[in-house]
Amino acid sequence: MYRIFEEQGILKLLDDDYEDLHGMGMEYLMHFFDEYLGVET
Repeated sequence: MYRIFEEQGILKLLDDDYEDLHGMGMEYLMHFFDEYLGVET
């Protein structure tokens, strides 16, 4: 999972936007990551 997050840029996104993301709920974050990765739900 770490490799996938690193390859897709999610680790950098989490590091860069931590202040904005840390207060969001798990459900919102999962939806946010799906959109970031282009996953259709």
